[in-house]
Amino acid sequence: FFDTPPPLGKLLLAAAARAGGYDASQAWSAIGEPIPTRVPLLALRGLPALQGALLPPLLFATARSVGLSRAASLLASAGALLDVSTLVESRLVLTDPTLLLATATTLLCLV
Repeated sequence: FFDTPPPLGKLLLAAAARAGGYDASQAWSAIGEPIPTRVPLLALRGLPALQGALLPPLLFATARSVGLSRAASLLASAGALLDVSTLVESRLVLTDPTLLLATATTLLCLV
């Protein structure tokens, strides 16, 4: 049984997978189980990859709106860009990029 928050992340992943042609025939009964070739991995990994790609520019915009210099804003966005855990989370079928992007967007809206 796999259950991780946020629920919106799971719904977004399900919508992207459905739009990409995933028919939910894979059982996903165990971690590490081989994925059949009929599973469209781009549909499953595309949304987290897009969210991970949107994170550094969003952090740059947030840092600029706080009043940081361009160099400091670039350093802040480079931190997210070069963070290994963010790269891994954005590459796999996880809900964490949704949470990170939502948090960064909230921070930008509050500033």
